[in-house]
Amino acid sequence: MRIANLSITNFRNIQKASLSGLADLNIFVGKNGSGKTSILEAINFLSSAKSFRSQRIQHVIHKGSESCLVVAQDFDLLTLGVQKSLDGSAVIRHSGDTIRSASQLADILPLQVINEDTFQLLTAGPQHRRQMMDWGVFHVEPKFYHCWVQCQKALKQRNALLRQYKQATPLPLLETWSDLLCESSLQLDGFRNDWFDKFSSLVKPILEELLPQIFESISFSYSRGWDKKRDLMTCLDDGLSTDLHRGFTHYGPHRADIKVRVDGVPAEEVLSRGQQKLVVAAMKITQQRILDEINKTSSYVIDDLSAELDGINAGKLLNLILSGKSVEQVFLTAISEADIPCIDNIYEKKITMFHVEHGVINPAE
Repeated sequence: MRIANLSITNFRNIQKASLSGLADLNIFVGKNGSGKTSILEAINFLSSAKSFRSQRIQHVIHKGSESCLVVAQDFDLLTLGVQKSLDGSAVIRHSGDTIRSASQLADILPLQVINEDTFQLLTAGPQHRRQMMDWGVFHVEPKFYHCWVQCQKALKQRNALLRQYKQATPLPLLETWSDLLCESSLQLDGFRNDWFDKFSSLVKPILEELLPQIFESISFSYSRGWDKKRDLMTCLDDGLSTDLHRGFTHYGPHRADIKVRVDGVPAEEVLSRGQQKLVVAAMKITQQRILDEINKTSSYVIDDLSAELDGINAGKLLNLILSGKSVEQVFLTAISEADIPCIDNIYEKKITMFHVEHGVINPAE
């Protein structure tokens, strides 16, 4: 979906805002606390029905209001709207049709986020890298989501049996769910492995652009979540007593990871914050390059691009993002116009700029 107009109501410190004429690159300029990050959060809300800053909807809804609403309209006048209330209820509509799953939203508005939390791709647990990988697989493999749901169901049921019965768990029932877990896991691992092969071939040229001095030292490896020399059923059988004792399944695709190293050392232990940001950005751009191959568009929201980066690297990063042939739109924040990197006009991108102050958004003159 390409957003032409955006309406935001009672979202964070934005009581009411209507933005029109959104272009290829949309820049929101304002001081810290002005509400510019809330605009990006609202766009992400359209893509996932969730905030990237808080798990609690009461922190997202404007103080004193009962609900928040974000509505986007594309150039064909089709609309996408997400409304959430304090009681947790939600209404999601796309051109008159009710949307009932986050996967439908993600497919309508594929969106990649680069903000202060994206450092977690390197510094936090494997769930962040696994989510990034699954976002990519979801958009290139139509069968992935159904397989992922089946795998999650089998894992949930197996864990419930492990916790409920412990040593008294009826083994035939446990074996049934173990079989289903293994079947879906094998397919899921195949999808992930295919995606990682593409990722590995495309990420190096991007790293060379962003980090020419050290790109050859940076490596990525895919860990599927169980011993690569043994099948999953063997691992489950060998680990059954441990699983019964702990009450959860230790081996499986829910433990998958992408390990990022520099000369064999975890990347977060040796790279500066600026270098970490460039590596994470390279991973995000590689996602887009994979989508380029199937002509599927996606957009970016980028909060405070210049943080941790000098002007040269910030400009290099932004222009590399804009060069993607399937990049639909970019939404970017900056504290001042001086923080906006130099944009290479060869991409012929249309640009709009807005000033944000105290939750009020006005087009730049």
